[in-house]
Amino acid sequence: MAPNFNDSEKFLKDASNGELVLFLGSGINVGCKMGDPRQDAPLGDMLSADISNHFFPDEKYNGESLRSVSSKVQNIKSKKILNDYLIKRLHPVELSKALSTIPYIKWKGIYTVNIDYGIETAYSEIKDKVQNLHPIILPNDPIASDTDLDLPYYKLHGCIMNYESNIIFSHRDYTQAREKNLRLFANLTVTLCESSLLFIGFGFEDSDFHDLWQSVKDYGGSSSQLKPHYLIKPNPPPSFVKSMEIEGVTVIDSKSEDFLPWLKANLKKQPVSIENKLVERSASVTRWAKEQYSISLPPRLADSLKRTCQIVSELNSPVRLPENSNYLRGYQPFWDDIQNQLPIKREIEEDILEDIADWKKSKKPKISLLLGAAGYGKTSVLMQTAYDISRDNDAVVLWAKQNMEFRPIIIAEFCNFIKQPVILFIDNGPQNMSAIRRLYTDAVSNKFHLYIIVGARPSEWNSARGTSSLSILSTWRLPRLSANEIHNLSITIKRSGLLKDKNESLTIEEIEDHLANVGENHLIAGLRTVLAESEAKFNEIIAGEYYRIENEMARSIYLSVAVSHSLGLHTPAALAARLSGLPLLDYHTNIEKYLEDIVLEEEDRVSGDLLFYTQHRVIAESLLESVVDPKSTVELLHKILKAVNPHSYHEYKLLSRIYDEDYLFKTLKETGRIRSLYRYLMDEFPSDPYIKQHAAIFESKNQNFETARNLADEAIDLGDRHPHFLNTKGTIWLREAIVELKPDRAEYALNQGVKLIRERISKDTDKEIHYHSLIDKLLDWAIKKNHLSEEQKLRAFEEAQSDLDDALRLYPMSSELSTLMGRLNIGIEDIPEAEKKLERSIYLDAGNVRAILLLANLLIKKGDEQTALNYLNDGITYAPKSSGLLRLKLKCLVRLNKSWDEQKNIYLEYLRVTPNDFPKRMLLIKGLMEHGDYPKAVKHIKTIKDSPIPFRNKINLKADLVSDDGLPMTVIGTYEPYKLGKGYVNIQGFPNNLNAHLDLSIISDRSFPRDGETLKIEIVVNGFGVLVKKVF
Repeated sequence: MAPNFNDSEKFLKDASNGELVLFLGSGINVGCKMGDPRQDAPLGDMLSADISNHFFPDEKYNGESLRSVSSKVQNIKSKKILNDYLIKRLHPVELSKALSTIPYIKWKGIYTVNIDYGIETAYSEIKDKVQNLHPIILPNDPIASDTDLDLPYYKLHGCIMNYESNIIFSHRDYTQAREKNLRLFANLTVTLCESSLLFIGFGFEDSDFHDLWQSVKDYGGSSSQLKPHYLIKPNPPPSFVKSMEIEGVTVIDSKSEDFLPWLKANLKKQPVSIENKLVERSASVTRWAKEQYSISLPPRLADSLKRTCQIVSELNSPVRLPENSNYLRGYQPFWDDIQNQLPIKREIEEDILEDIADWKKSKKPKISLLLGAAGYGKTSVLMQTAYDISRDNDAVVLWAKQNMEFRPIIIAEFCNFIKQPVILFIDNGPQNMSAIRRLYTDAVSNKFHLYIIVGARPSEWNSARGTSSLSILSTWRLPRLSANEIHNLSITIKRSGLLKDKNESLTIEEIEDHLANVGENHLIAGLRTVLAESEAKFNEIIAGEYYRIENEMARSIYLSVAVSHSLGLHTPAALAARLSGLPLLDYHTNIEKYLEDIVLEEEDRVSGDLLFYTQHRVIAESLLESVVDPKSTVELLHKILKAVNPHSYHEYKLLSRIYDEDYLFKTLKETGRIRSLYRYLMDEFPSDPYIKQHAAIFESKNQNFETARNLADEAIDLGDRHPHFLNTKGTIWLREAIVELKPDRAEYALNQGVKLIRERISKDTDKEIHYHSLIDKLLDWAIKKNHLSEEQKLRAFEEAQSDLDDALRLYPMSSELSTLMGRLNIGIEDIPEAEKKLERSIYLDAGNVRAILLLANLLIKKGDEQTALNYLNDGITYAPKSSGLLRLKLKCLVRLNKSWDEQKNIYLEYLRVTPNDFPKRMLLIKGLMEHGDYPKAVKHIKTIKDSPIPFRNKINLKADLVSDDGLPMTVIGTYEPYKLGKGYVNIQGFPNNLNAHLDLSIISDRSFPRDGETLKIEIVVNGFGVLVKKVF
């Protein structure tokens, strides 16, 4: 009799599509015979009784629980003795009708609380099964790799045939085991969110299903009710049916031995057996082998080969156009990129091709090795070489796929069948050392004509196990770009259309010059600087290399060297040795191998000191940006500073770069961290006046003027009244005058500062720095002090003008003084003259960021955004991380209605420099949403959500969304309640983590939606995600 239940059509549809997850209890074994000798499968309390009667035959079984009985046996006998008995009692298995049916149905997964071997037996004996069973019992068991054929089978209570698993006899034990088996429980939670469960084999007479369902809800939380679930039970009481319906579980009145055959017979489509599926999946490979070599490859071998390797001669035609490729942005190359000839030919390829030609004549197995550091283009060279060789058609060329288990037996069996020369390319070889060794051994033993070329980073090859036991007959090291390679790369870059802003007009010769001089012939550094793409993957490559360094001490040294190189300095080897706690000789013996081609060495020509540095300053900056947060930076700087010898020229130079207040602000972000580091510096180096000077400047910028003056006085005393320290104190007085609200106190501070600096102007030979400080602050005084009368302001401007005239007579070519003249003209509202002075400043120094900002602001105010944008682009070339330049450029792009891609890139650059400008981040999120880039919008919403700003601020960071037609954005979605008065709308076309929050209180007529109802809504976005603004 066919079961009758609600939503049976949806149930059958999900089952037909393989979307159901089966959850089995002991009742699935009804009708099975188990053990030796064969007996009925133990159900309910039968297993408890069997264990008790076997181990305690003189005691009458009194209904003790399975947990209690098993605990006694383990205490008195042992766990092993109990396990041996369970194996004898539960194995082997004679299948029931229900168990025999399960392998004919496609499942998304199977969970079970059974410890027997029934399901394993079913999938072993049924020949036409539609999936391969993949048991997952222990926390570290591998997941199923072939999601099309492999069926994950989670044995939550352990397995009698696995001695490492802990057998769990109750749901309480299950809860206690959660920490040990966290991965299994986490997977169950995900399953509850995504799939419907079908429970079979649970009775209700001893409340076991209630316990299980409560556990499931505990693990899955509210997610356990997101999908409908089903329970098979014969003759369920109506109260039980109603209770479970409230829980979201449909109870189906049926027996497992009746229900599963009914389900199999009523599937909308019958699933394909494994053997037939293998024939379908391997058809292209078997056809190729037949056509090319008249060989009939077994479908299982052909399918395994197809999953493991790419037959390079059989690549599909490229579908990605060259202009849509991300290869030059630092992404891994695709075969489309190789076929479209995007990677340049490297000269080393000729050496590899020559070696392969020699191997073809020898007919012996061979392993060769290509070494190349991260960002050198190793993968591109290997793929390009593989592609070029494959076109000769005199050998089978295979490329081992990444992120797939490399099984040498597949290649060995293939070589045995094909009887042809085979060339196998394996990138990231150290990850597959044992497999490569086994394959080579098989090749030698069976005389396969096999050539294996392995790609590796030198540091990983040096630290990988077993490399010394391999017979490597040819080794190449990928060098930096040659002049000819730079020329070819420059042509490719010019044609790519990826050059932006000022770089867009670069000629091929200028790109060559940039790659050679700025990029220092380094592929990644050159591309990163000439393209300057915020969406590029360069940082990911550099961070990946860092995290793959196996030795912790080596990683620590690499970071320290990167700090120095990011400041434009090389690290003395003696300092690196002190940081590592190793003698320099031991460094070269024990650590160097992990950092080969990562940390480089040179000898200082003057001092003879050995110095360490990274591949490029851009690499150092990218590494620190990617892997070190401000808190970790403080710890790293402490470690370096503690090891610095201030009497060493190179080490003190590093120290002086570190204590610069601008560097610390850019690096550490928070004033508390910076102040703490200055205190540490002053404690470590108490007699250094320059540290106190920079600490004083930092405190004055944070308006702690008394502390700043005291520090400046200490620097003056320690520094024998050096003019620079006196200038610093004068500037502090002037800075205080500008911000002081009390007029009398402000006048006093101004007079003190002016007196000090004028004294230095009259006495010192080099007066320019003093003029800068004085005039800049006089202009601030005239422009910013609201208590001044017009006459007082005019007097201040005249005083500044007089000082400027004196300064320009001494320093007529000073760009900074010309900038101050521009500021003065802005102050007196002579805008045309201000523009001329600022243009002259930029002419004298194209990198004068202050002049560019002032001029761009003037141009934007009069509506000439395009000219302003041109100046800003020029300025960004010199100061790519200037938040002011990026902010104004963004303003110009918006006003000029430039493409969203251009705006997005500058948003990302700006937020990289100023990550806490959350209003700007919200505008970026708005743009991403309106242009359909939902995954990136989610990422930036999470940044706001995880930030420390107040809850109310996150709510108030709100942006209206607009459709292409200029109207508010409206979408269609399905409503799901999650608590009283609130719910989510699953928006069509949006990812699951971007559902819209709906507060039912916005529906004034109280026509509240039902669960599953389709709604048309208007949406907005805030710091927590998408909100429903209006329901239509």
